[in-house]
Amino acid sequence: MERNYSIDVARVISCFLVIMTHVSAYWSYKFQSEWEVVNFYNSLSRCAVPVFVMISGALLIKKEIDIVSFYKSKLPKSILYLLSWSLLYYILFKDGQKDPFDFIRTLLTKQTMYHLWYLYFLVGMYIFTPFISLIYYSVKPEKVLLLITVVIAVYQLNLLNSLTGLNLAGKFNLSTLMSLSWYMIIGKYIQDINLSEKFRPAIILSFIITILLTALFNSLHSHSVGKPVSTFLDNYAINTAIAAAALFTLCKAYNNNYINKASSKISNYTFAIYCIHPAILIPLRPYVWEYRWGGNMAVYLPLICILMFILSFLAAYILKNTPLIKRIC
Repeated sequence: MERNYSIDVARVISCFLVIMTHVSAYWSYKFQSEWEVVNFYNSLSRCAVPVFVMISGALLIKKEIDIVSFYKSKLPKSILYLLSWSLLYYILFKDGQKDPFDFIRTLLTKQTMYHLWYLYFLVGMYIFTPFISLIYYSVKPEKVLLLITVVIAVYQLNLLNSLTGLNLAGKFNLSTLMSLSWYMIIGKYIQDINLSEKFRPAIILSFIITILLTALFNSLHSHSVGKPVSTFLDNYAINTAIAAAALFTLCKAYNNNYINKASSKISNYTFAIYCIHPAILIPLRPYVWEYRWGGNMAVYLPLICILMFILSFLAAYILKNTPLIKRIC
């Protein structure tokens, strides 16, 4: 099977944007002189998780899927990843007394590091994938876009809840539709359609405009409530969905031999990069992140992201080439 380089490119970009989210979050918790710059980078990065889920949809949604074989292939690995990385972060960062019972309680009631929520999500996503596949292929191709529109519309009830406190999703029994797994259908739909090159400028423009509007709306809302908030940075917000769909579409449309080769190499390490990067970021805070406000954050922040990505890649490379450990990477 011919390698799909667009998936590699999307993986690498999304992985870098995840790191940007976590780096910019450190400076976004209170208003400072450079907060608007940080808010822009934070807004730029928030489409990363939806793109990751879209990639899963493009790869995993199939017309013929053997549920038992699929579960045997995916669930043991995803559970092993969750247990292993949770244990690592429990050992490295848990304060106070550590014991097996406390680890199990932490594993079941919360998580041992903030980013590991995605590993919990992966287990559920794999359980849900056969049903997503059934839904996708039971709908006529011309109706898939309508299904996506309905799902995105329901997503906005989460935004409405954040802005007004009205939990209409709960009242109208729509909470079950508030799942990131539905982004899988968007990813599969984008993967299946063929857009003419004449649409590429419009898609680029929509991505740029959406990011700018995200930063603007998040800034206005944050200042209106008197503190930085992330309402418009939510994974379910329509601006996030549009930016993610545009980015994934652009990755599919773009083709460059050098970038394809580089991304295909790095792509093999993106899962490990995602899992290990907080272990790199957190110890380096006193030496790198404690940067005075008022500096040139427009340049400094992306440079820090690049540095953290490189260090995380090197750590991931070592882990994936270490016997036994490579099984969880």
